[in-house]
Amino acid sequence: MALDQTKGNARLIIKGPPGIGKTALAITVLTDKRIKNAFGTSRIFIRCAELKESDRSVHGLLRNLALKLGLTDDGDLYNKVETLLGSFQRVVVVLDGLEAIWNSEDSNAEVEAERLLDLLSDIDQVVLIATVRGKAIPQNVRWTNRLDDPLDALSSADACTTFLERTDCKQAHEVNELPLLTTLIEQVDGHPQAVVLLARLGDRPSKLLREWTEYDQWRTDILEADDHNGKEPELSMCVSIMLSIRLLPKNNPRPLELLERCQASPDGLTEEVQEELRRTLPRFDRQRRLLERPGLVQAADTGKLTTLAPVRYFKLPERST
Repeated sequence: MALDQTKGNARLIIKGPPGIGKTALAITVLTDKRIKNAFGTSRIFIRCAELKESDRSVHGLLRNLALKLGLTDDGDLYNKVETLLGSFQRVVVVLDGLEAIWNSEDSNAEVEAERLLDLLSDIDQVVLIATVRGKAIPQNVRWTNRLDDPLDALSSADACTTFLERTDCKQAHEVNELPLLTTLIEQVDGHPQAVVLLARLGDRPSKLLREWTEYDQWRTDILEADDHNGKEPELSMCVSIMLSIRLLPKNNPRPLELLERCQASPDGLTEEVQEELRRTLPRFDRQRRLLERPGLVQAADTGKLTTLAPVRYFKLPERST
């Protein structure tokens, strides 16, 4: 993904399942030397999911954007923000985890969110970058990379390289450990966040593989690992997955019921099983879409409905009745 230096209003959307590396990619772009040279201090990053609960609205997002720009949060914020951004020579605005504002059960909130995105994307001086969970994206923005696929798991080779670059265990580089590292990567489906969490434990792949396959609680501990180093985003898979689950409609247990079925089928739900569920699970296709939107499940090329390993091993909250 690259910014076109000949255009000031590139509109980039980064999409994919929880923990796949959307935020990391956005931060990498924002801190790239070329972007620093091009934009200087005119680089704004807002992590929507970390806004105060009272600010997780379009008005709250607009208010935080105004404050980042040094404006007061009163008056006609739309006009004030639009005027100031239009006075920049160039400015890049990153809205990370936009689904916290845009993906709402309130259709009016979605309309308002898209109004704000439309405003930002129409300012020639603004490069807009947004990250969203799943594959659904706001439709009224002419995204420069609309047809790009969602971010996916790492290939086996890339995941092994990532692990070896992050681990402090010298023995992990031994020839006899490398086949076991490949197997360990397969166990976590090459999921970038899981690979990084495993690497930071600083143990041999052989030991990590044994513990991952033999101890359910150990897998849970990995998912709950919380690693802040002051530079990278929160690395707890549980936090990331729960953010996706909170996007599901409240007081509707059926999506979680379908997610449980997916978790219980490591190889995925075949098309035949899905057809059976259409007869037994009310509004199956709607429940499936609700899970696909925040990236909790995805359709494989074979037609199977699957979950990535971190979601598969995640303990779901109790369903409301």
